[in-house]
Amino acid sequence: MELAFKYVFVDLGLPSGTKWADRNVGASGPEEYGLYFSWGNVDGHVYSDGSGFSSANYSNTTGSSLSTNIPTNKTYDAARKYCGSAWRMPTSSEWQELINYCNYSTSTLNGVSGMLLVSKNNGKSIFLPYGGYNAGSSSGSWYDYWSSTISSTSGCAYAIEWRGGSFNLPYNINRFYGFTIRPVKN
Repeated sequence: MELAFKYVFVDLGLPSGTKWADRNVGASGPEEYGLYFSWGNVDGHVYSDGSGFSSANYSNTTGSSLSTNIPTNKTYDAARKYCGSAWRMPTSSEWQELINYCNYSTSTLNGVSGMLLVSKNNGKSIFLPYGGYNAGSSSGSWYDYWSSTISSTSGCAYAIEWRGGSFNLPYNINRFYGFTIRPVKN
């Protein structure tokens, strides 16, 4: 179920060669939040659709029984489903590389607050909108993005979080939360 949106990769000159999408899964532009997903579930939801991102609902999904990283189970990769087979969810190591090799600052794009990450290697950039998370919270001055990396803590996976002026990575959190996904490709 690829969406009709054109996902453009941005080569930030990272040592791994990983290219980052210019927008979130399900977003028609870089400033849009896109869709929210529980970890390991490929059915995305818009923020306002009233989806029940809760541990009770999540325990009835196939994502709750996933016991390995998503890259070894491509059917659980929401980026691949919505963006095409060339795209995938980033690992927690790829998020760390992005943070290490970019300068970042708060910014606004088309009236939406977020984080501008500018490559230290080639000056190219991506914008991460402050989309918050979907579990009874609204968007605001933070954001959370899933990685494809499962945690050794039962029922948890790793995400990246920006809150209070700093990054929290790897962020070990329950997999039922509805977070956005920023696709990558090699």
